[in-house]
Amino acid sequence: MINWENITSIEFEELCYQLMEVNKFTNIQWYGKGGGDKGRDILCDSITNPLKNITIVDKWLVQCKRYTEKKITKSNLSDAFNSAREHNIDCFLLIITDTLSSGIKDWIKSIQSDYKFKIMLWEELDLRREVNKNTILISSLFPHLLKKNNTIEFYEMQESIKTYYCDEFEEVGFQIMNASSEERNIKLINEFIQFIKANDIHLLENEN
Repeated sequence: MINWENITSIEFEELCYQLMEVNKFTNIQWYGKGGGDKGRDILCDSITNPLKNITIVDKWLVQCKRYTEKKITKSNLSDAFNSAREHNIDCFLLIITDTLSSGIKDWIKSIQSDYKFKIMLWEELDLRREVNKNTILISSLFPHLLKKNNTIEFYEMQESIKTYYCDEFEEVGFQIMNASSEERNIKLINEFIQFIKANDIHLLENEN
């Protein structure tokens, strides 16, 4: 479970910076920490190669909003979108610890044509997914963000699996579901070991 109240607004911006980095954005510049950001918490680039010898670089502006009580309004968003105009960007990404109402989302779609840049959202569920994908990194940088003493529940499952045992430790093995290459299987085992190290573990009793 993630408790957004456990980090400050500045730490939240740093978290967003880290998430942009792990998602392979480049030339990442964080303006919020020093103040006077002119509506730009983070600027970064995305690079794509749709065809051979063709590279497309898009400039992104990222606004990071840690809301734990109040709700974001159309006025807040209008100010953010209008401030973004001066930065000559291709994409505007709003990262928010809340979920926008359907009315505000419809309003954003209705005004999209007023702006040259594309407006995109990372809401709470998107943000949680990104944090959970990078638990080891986030736990090391922001240990107070993730609640302590969370239980990790394991359950029994019948699948086509591949099993690995270690000669040095006979009582415990690893079962890889949807196993593929040996390289990928070993990578998954290593990631799982790191995940165990970063979390408290609780075994769920099989009710069958």
